[in-house]
Amino acid sequence: MPNHAGAQRTLDLGDVQVPFTVRVSPRARYVRLSASSERGLVLALPRGVGLAEGEAFMRCKQSWVRQQIGAIERRRREKAEQRPIPDHLPLWGTNHPLRFETVPPMIAVEVPAVGVSLQVAHMSGIRPALRGWLQVRARREIPLRAQVLAEKHFAGPVPGRIQVRDQRSRWGSCSARGTISLNWRLVMMPRDVADYVILHELTHVRHPHHGPAFWRELACVCPDCQNRKDWLKDNGRDVMDY
Repeated sequence: MPNHAGAQRTLDLGDVQVPFTVRVSPRARYVRLSASSERGLVLALPRGVGLAEGEAFMRCKQSWVRQQIGAIERRRREKAEQRPIPDHLPLWGTNHPLRFETVPPMIAVEVPAVGVSLQVAHMSGIRPALRGWLQVRARREIPLRAQVLAEKHFAGPVPGRIQVRDQRSRWGSCSARGTISLNWRLVMMPRDVADYVILHELTHVRHPHHGPAFWRELACVCPDCQNRKDWLKDNGRDVMDY
């Protein structure tokens, strides 16, 4: 049986893709699910129990799973609202300074270099407004970039769907059906780092595992992938928390 410990997975519930982490517990006697805003959804498997059985358990508990995912997102939004007011907009690896102007009863937020002009009622609304603008940009640009990379490196368009989603524990995923999900936060990274994430998931379409064949092909299409992985390791938390 393959070792799934620590692996990041996605459960397809039809209308929603649920990210979760697999943990193999030598002490566990039964399959267990836990949820927290820090770790997200965690599936604990006893030794000898396969991933398919764990996912079947999650489907049986999907009402609870949906409730927990919603609660986690609410807690994360509340935490985000308590953070300091941002002073820049990160777009494709460049931090653009923000310009504020009070236009009673609203506050104008502008980033002239990239054409941002937003109005919010309170200072606490600045970060959500900027995130919303970035998400719109991401949903427009990231799928197009994925198609360009697929045609350049894999001799054809992406065979399945491309989704841009609000993932809190991963940068991308590829389902068993070939659906590629990409984190909207890629739009904040340098383009070469975002390309690495996209190429990683495109490679999974051919190799739905992390075996030697997967890494060989990824190295062919992204020879300097280690440098890009290092950038994610050093900066990923800041991007995720923006």
